[in-house]
Amino acid sequence: MHRFWFPVLLGAVTLFPNFAYLMAQEVITSDDPVAPGSRSIVLERVATLAPPPELLSFTALPPISVARGSRGSYFAGPARGNGVLAIFDLTGAFLRHQGRVGEGPDEFLGQPFPMTLRIGDDGHVYAFEGNLMHVLDSTGSRTLQRSRIPLRPNDAVLLGSSIVVQAPVEAPAGQGTVMQIVDLDGTSRRGIGVTSARPLSLRVPFDGVRKLARGTEPATVWSSYVNRYEMSLFAESGEERIRLIRSAPWFVPYDTYLVGEPFIEPQRPRVEGVIQGGDGLVWTLISRAAEGFEPMSDPGSQEVAGEMRIDPYVDFNQYLDTIIEVLDLTTREVVARQTFEGQLRFVDTPNDEVLLFAVRPDESEELMVEIFSGGLR
Repeated sequence: MHRFWFPVLLGAVTLFPNFAYLMAQEVITSDDPVAPGSRSIVLERVATLAPPPELLSFTALPPISVARGSRGSYFAGPARGNGVLAIFDLTGAFLRHQGRVGEGPDEFLGQPFPMTLRIGDDGHVYAFEGNLMHVLDSTGSRTLQRSRIPLRPNDAVLLGSSIVVQAPVEAPAGQGTVMQIVDLDGTSRRGIGVTSARPLSLRVPFDGVRKLARGTEPATVWSSYVNRYEMSLFAESGEERIRLIRSAPWFVPYDTYLVGEPFIEPQRPRVEGVIQGGDGLVWTLISRAAEGFEPMSDPGSQEVAGEMRIDPYVDFNQYLDTIIEVLDLTTREVVARQTFEGQLRFVDTPNDEVLLFAVRPDESEELMVEIFSGGLR
């Protein structure tokens, strides 16, 4: 395996504070205990994505994004090697790679740029990297569009003919917007969601960071903090319809980065993603330090304060566990909560199915992606 070293700022991007359910002016806080008669979370492995090592390799840094298309294929990237995207069938069998690194109309930035993969209502595959948006056909074999957008999204959600990208834009007077509505041609239209109520002089890095997910109501998007357990459901118009504020003693909000997380210092809780299933239940993934955490023995050379050279093939599962919580908006209860070993993230799908993935090394230390179907019983 060809290895290179990836510079990262070892800081945390955290979770949210309290669970409450706000509609209009009503705020109802929730107790932390799981509801009586709670259900169990079941993860069933449905596929393993392992590209041929002579063609491609997955890395842990930058993080992999995974989507399942309308025709059942899996798309994963960014990859390193002969292509930027790795494409697999529904069973996990490798089909092909797609995308070259370059400045041409069909080319990608590639690593070390992170990538966000999303499936549109039109069935097309959307790949966001840097300030570029790529649109591929439903098979991922042909690039239909390569556009520059005036933002660098941290996350993105497709709502019909619009895209909601998570990229804070500051207003001259102070308050800015944390999400921007972008047309499919890459034109930015307007912002929604206030970045922070704090004045500019008191802003902290987490004020402008969110995780996004489609809502089950038409043209709605969930926006979740990462450093406290709080999320809101917005309409495309910008109306905030629901706010959840979760109170949990194991998730204490924080604002500052902690140098060394998650390798040298144990990671504080951090929201990794949120999704709303077809039954209306809201699933939240929260990563935190693994039980029995031990600091990395050889983190590499520290070049500047807070920056270290980390092997991009590092196994995050040695340092992180994942808490999955399932919330019922109707009863305002936590109907399920379980802790799973390792780091889990959501797979983007064109429907309301709950799919998750983990990146793990195989016997030859090549990284593979395991796909799980999430359910309750």
